[in-house]
This record gives sequence, C-alpha cells and structure tokens, in this order.
Amino acid sequence: MRQQSSDEEWPAKAWEDETDPARLRQLSKKRIAALDGDKIAATPGQILSRLEDWEPWRKAADVALFAALPGEVPTDLLLETLWLRGTRVWLPWIGPEGIMEMAAVAGSADLVAGRFGIREPRPELRIPGEVPPEILVLTPGLVFDRHGGRIGKGKGFYDRWLARHPKALAVGLCFDVQVYPGQLLCKPHDWPMAHLVTECRLESFARS
Repeated sequence: MRQQSSDEEWPAKAWEDETDPARLRQLSKKRIAALDGDKIAATPGQILSRLEDWEPWRKAADVALFAALPGEVPTDLLLETLWLRGTRVWLPWIGPEGIMEMAAVAGSADLVAGRFGIREPRPELRIPGEVPPEILVLTPGLVFDRHGGRIGKGKGFYDRWLARHPKALAVGLCFDVQVYPGQLLCKPHDWPMAHLVTECRLESFARS
C-alpha cells in the first residue's frame, strides 16, 4: 500500500499517481490552499482575458455562472463583466428537494444567502424551466482533466442539471493546480466538460 503524505508535506507524485476520487478531492484542496493571495487575486483577470478572446464567450447571449466559495476561482469580475455588457446571467439555486435550478440575475442586489452559505438568486426570481437550451455554463469542480473529466464535491448538483440540459455548453472553471495530468476515472453519471478554462489554458474536448 502506498504511503500517504502528511497534511503538511505531500509530493507532487501523489497527485499524479492518485486515482481515487475522494483522495483526489483532498489533494486538490491542499493544492488550492497552497496558492498565495496574489496568485488568487490575479486569476480572475487572467481567465477573463482568455475568455474575451474566445468566440463562444463573446457571442453568448446567456451565461450561467456561480457565486464562488472560498477555494473556488473568484467570479465577481466575470459576473460584473457580463452584467456590464448586457449578457443575461444565470446563477444556481438549490430547491427544497435538493435539486439545482438556475435563475436569471441582473446584478449583485439580486443575490441572497442560500443553502451552504452560497449566494443565490432572490426567491422571487426562481422560476424553473426558463433556461435557454444552449446556454454557456461555467462549471465549478474540485478536479478536472484535459479530456473533459470532472470531479465535483460529491453532491452531483451540476451532473444532474447538465443531464437535464444536454445542449448546454459545459465549461470547467478552475485554478490550473486543479488540472489532473492523467485521465480521471469518471462514472457514467459524471457529465463531461466540453471545454476547460484556467489562468493558464483554454482547451476544448471532443464529445461523442
């Protein structure tokens, strides 16, 4: 059995050789926690620069984003940019049965604290079933690979939502340290990403 590294010291090889999703989540959190504040602060601008050179982003009439939690790429700059240019922005909310939906929001005043402390659309804006079918969806996660694979936090909110909206353009959004060098062992219900954007890359993947 492989020796596991301590919480304080873990070799890069542990990340490269690991295949267990639970262990990869732990390692990803450690890699994110090791980022310094300047790196985190610079990342949204670097990602936005890549997106602004990308035709699907420039032409998107509807974009789904998320209000970031600690450990996720800050999204306020992306949100403000979309609102300023008149793009219709959608953010997720979790219903009482644990099903994720999306609602259109016109500004930060349309957000309130929801489940898990995540900022969500105000209740009066939550009208299920109105999302355009080909919406561009910037998707959070803990681990991504360069084949379209994604490991989320284990709740399956985005996998189930994307399965209900198969024409949506799923774009993984993360720090580059979250990109796994191999190919993740994804399960049939894990929805593949069509694209991946980080501060260092914007890549596209073939979909069957």
